[in-house]
Amino acid sequence: MKDTILFLVHVEEMFRQHFPDRMYVNRLLSAIKRADEVYVMVSEIENYEPIQEIHHCYYPYIKISWGWGYEKDQDLGQGEEKWIIPTDSPHQYTWVPPELRKMKKKLQKNNVIIGGGYDGECLLDFEDCLKFLDVPYRKISGYVYP
Repeated sequence: MKDTILFLVHVEEMFRQHFPDRMYVNRLLSAIKRADEVYVMVSEIENYEPIQEIHHCYYPYIKISWGWGYEKDQDLGQGEEKWIIPTDSPHQYTWVPPELRKMKKKLQKNNVIIGGGYDGECLLDFEDCLKFLDVPYRKISGYVYP
């Protein structure tokens, strides 16, 4: 039986005003409870944390630092330039973090679900990372903010 692996992208306090409705956070907390593994992609800007409801929930998650708007020639360390990839979002380029690269085979064998936002920007960058790694995924509209 396949595990369910949930990724939440940039569900941070600074973006709360963009959440689609009052039940959004409750839907995310329910999804976290049902998932076998949860990864929260947090902005690299000023060490932002996930929203308090996720940060203090009783279910474990793994935090991965990952931003947006990477540059094609950005220095991320030796050998990392090959992991800066084009994206269909307005950011033009994104970066496939090492945590995702190490999990590639596991992700390919399980049910990957994604949510967060911004849909069409950061979330699209993350989708492009998964596509680059040939990881099938489902984007759940109720877990996405515009």
